Amino acid sequence: MPSVRRKLAIFLPMASGILLVVILVASRSGPQHNAQGTEIPVVSTIQVKEVDFLPRVRATGTVTAGRSWRAVAEVGGRVELVTDLLQTGKAVEGNRLLLRIESTDYDNALADAHAVWLAAKAQVAELESRRESMKASLLLEARALELAERELTRQQGLAATGTISQTQLEREERSFLQQRQSVQQLRNTLNQLPHERERLLAQQESARARMERARRDVERTRVQSPYAVVIGPVHVNTGQVVSPGTLLFEAHDHQSMEVVAHLPLGRLASLTSSTPTESSLPPRQDFTNLGARLLLPGIPEPVSAEVLRFTDALDQHTRTLGVVLRINAWQWQQSFPARPFPLLPGMFVEVELTGVPRSAAILLPRSSVRQDSVVLVVDSEQRLERRQVSIGHRYGELVQVLDGVKPGETVVAGDLMPAIEGRTVEPRFSAASQQLIEGAGAP
Repeated sequence: MPSVRRKLAIFLPMASGILLVVILVASRSGPQHNAQGTEIPVVSTIQVKEVDFLPRVRATGTVTAGRSWRAVAEVGGRVELVTDLLQTGKAVEGNRLLLRIESTDYDNALADAHAVWLAAKAQVAELESRRESMKASLLLEARALELAERELTRQQGLAATGTISQTQLEREERSFLQQRQSVQQLRNTLNQLPHERERLLAQQESARARMERARRDVERTRVQSPYAVVIGPVHVNTGQVVSPGTLLFEAHDHQSMEVVAHLPLGRLASLTSSTPTESSLPPRQDFTNLGARLLLPGIPEPVSAEVLRFTDALDQHTRTLGVVLRINAWQWQQSFPARPFPLLPGMFVEVELTGVPRSAAILLPRSSVRQDSVVLVVDSEQRLERRQVSIGHRYGELVQVLDGVKPGETVVAGDLMPAIEGRTVEPRFSAASQQLIEGAGAP
């Protein structure tokens, strides 16, 4: 008895399945046929609609550092210190000491220049003191000259009356002339002091310039990070003698990255105009209408980027123009606070550029447009009509139609062979194609 039950448990489901298949095959309707008995093909169709959409194109680009630093020796000497921070791949904050060159010679040059400057400064001060002293002496000598002149006048009067001898008068004249010569010498010396002062000030300024140059040389023996960087290749070691211009190491800013994405001119023009002409390229200095996002693997949401500029010329091999984008670490942290900044120089990333929004535009799947810009329209009697259309730009799997079809018409969404004018078809709405068109307006 158990064996009979076991057999029934196996046989009954099999019999039920066979019966269900027979019923389905018997009830299935065959393909439709027209009055002449020709099979009517089923075609995927969409309804033409005017949509508002955001033109976008995608390209790949290479990540580069926004700022790169090639540390070059500004002074010569022996490298006396290479810190632990100066290691390839190490992230370093700004204003950190990385390398030091021996500074003894530059310290001595600074001390020498400072001594010369102090000596020139002291000489200027001494000259000022001499000038004040001479001015006081000149006042006294000028007063003595006045007295000598009065005395000479008195003596000349006495000599005229015969009171004194001619010898006494001549002695008084010599005394007057000596006093006048003394006053003149003081005046000449005072007149020369400004020129002497200018010479000393020039020496002082020259010494100050030497001192500043020596001070800068001392500062240049210390190589510090100018901003937060990641250290690249290091080309020197402790004890190595370097000369001015020697490449010490390389580094780059890891807080700001740039991406250069190359696009054909036609695709770039599609962001700002409807007609495929290169003359509609955006102005080289105007990026206000262009948006950019990075599409990174493993990141569910696109990352906003800033359009900086275009490259200066077309790529000679691909005939494409580069669009340079920038993304900063702080912008990334605002969007993804729990994720570290993932961009590294040399990475390949996908870029999406968006342009000027379009309103009331007609978009069709690229599969709808046949050779010679022809689309297949299904009329009210479900017959095919070959329609010539005017094509604008292509956006991925979509193409913009400028003229030739109207909203409300039904267009074949896929390929149909042969596409015979007037042929009867069975249209079947393609939800996937319609969603593709409506998704063009999504942000």
